[in-house]
Amino acid sequence: MKHSWLVRILSGVSRSLRSIARSFRRWIQTASLAPLAPAIGKLVFAEKTFSITYPIHLVARIDRAYDDDGALILLELKTRMNYQVYESDIIELSAQRLAVQFGTGQPVRDQAYVEIHSTTSRRKAIHRVTLYPQDKVAEIANRRRQLLAGASSPRGPTNIALCNQCEYRDECIALDGLMPSRKCQHTSS
Repeated sequence: MKHSWLVRILSGVSRSLRSIARSFRRWIQTASLAPLAPAIGKLVFAEKTFSITYPIHLVARIDRAYDDDGALILLELKTRMNYQVYESDIIELSAQRLAVQFGTGQPVRDQAYVEIHSTTSRRKAIHRVTLYPQDKVAEIANRRRQLLAGASSPRGPTNIALCNQCEYRDECIALDGLMPSRKCQHTSS
């Protein structure tokens, strides 16, 4: 008799803990952006393209820009399997900042956000990033122009593990007869 009473109590506690855990997971999933939007201000631009010719020729489409006491804060939306921010995200947001700043005349903050939605769950994560200065963006754009014009040769990735994720991996192996190497022709860094 005592044993069945103890089993019922433990079963009830277990159900309660599972219910609390489910509620907490739901709260985490829905609350990640809710506190951010009011904190960074009013939405000013969404899915808008900006084009500038000075200080560099640049066309950039922003996902979101919020007003934060007279300066804009950029938010980039990404969908991927992991919640990692890549250097390409920072480069993209840095170029967007230049395009918005010179296109509108409004100041844009040096900090921006990358909101990553998981492809495998309904969860999302928001990361704050520091954007590159104007001269670094111009340097990256100039390097890209040189690569496209054939005036410069591409360098391989700084991390050889990136080759495993590259869509041209099989092509590099066929060309070199080896595993992808620092001679990779498909990186623009």
